[in-house]
Amino acid sequence: MLGPNGWSIDQRTMLKLSSEGANACFISGDPNTMHELITEVINRQDISMVDKFSVTETKIQAAYAAKEL
Repeated sequence: MLGPNGWSIDQRTMLKLSSEGANACFISGDPNTMHELITEVINRQDISMVDKFSVTETKIQAAYAAKEL
């Protein structure tokens, strides 16, 4: 519902949706979408590193599962 302008409309909600979406993709085995969501959050300059923790954690879990550490 937030559409392509979601980050400018409601950053908190977009961060939550992207973080939870990346985790759901990891669990369901959709690495391409997971990486897209993670990259989208990590590349945003207007989000603090503390707020990026959830997607970073998912990225680490995925790397561990793929034995890419």
